[in-house]
Amino acid sequence: MSTAHAVAAAVLFTWLGMVAAISFIEAPLKFRAPGVTLQIGLGIGRLVFRALNTVEALLAAAVLIPTLSLLGIYQGGRSIAAPPGW
Repeated sequence: MSTAHAVAAAVLFTWLGMVAAISFIEAPLKFRAPGVTLQIGLGIGRLVFRALNTVEALLAAAVLIPTLSLLGIYQGGRSIAAPPGW
């Protein structure tokens, strides 16, 4: 396994863990907390998912660069060219 494979796999599992934790653990639990109204819970949810979307965009780039490198399309910032046969 190359370094690019390892980086892509680590980022994907981190991403999956974040989505699972927020979607299946944090979201339902916040509404069970004492004093959290529906309006407050929805406001918190918007903030949390906005932050998650920002992190997801960064993680997508962190997966895309090693993947393009493995395909021979991206060469460490030097050039982007289609590999032979594309």
